[in-house]
Amino acid sequence: MDLLHRQLDWINVMAYDFYNSLTPTTGHHAGLYRAVTAPESSRWADASVQQHLAAGVPAHKLVLGIAFYGRRFEGVKPGELGRNQPYDRYGGDHAFAELLENYVNRAGYTRYWDETAQSPWLWNADTRSFVSYDDPRSIGVKASYARERGLGGIMFWELSQDRNDELLDAIV
Repeated sequence: MDLLHRQLDWINVMAYDFYNSLTPTTGHHAGLYRAVTAPESSRWADASVQQHLAAGVPAHKLVLGIAFYGRRFEGVKPGELGRNQPYDRYGGDHAFAELLENYVNRAGYTRYWDETAQSPWLWNADTRSFVSYDDPRSIGVKASYARERGLGGIMFWELSQDRNDELLDAIV
């Protein structure tokens, strides 16, 4: 990376999808830091940035990736309100707009905030369903993180999943 970055104007750090249909447990798919309940071997955004910096990439060339969607897990073991628990099946991806409309504090889902990971999640104890996502609060924290560390900026996936520019406004 210390040689590669010299050929590039920027490097997008895809700091999401850390937990998905291929991982054995739930978790913050886009957490800024490691959740207390997560194993040491888990992945999180700050660790990805630190790996790039340690490899010799200048901070101003790193662009922090943010997800405008969430990941749902079904049949989750109930410990830790669904965080970092085994699950029976992957429930799919949901745009932020869809999460607001159908999940956030609706249909039995309760929104929680992980102070350590700086990330929200949803838990439905009745259906044992866990949803990991970013929201305006977590994105605002990530925008501050990027500014304070002199990163090259923020990128996101994907614009059509934002509702009324709430997530874009949080970046600004």
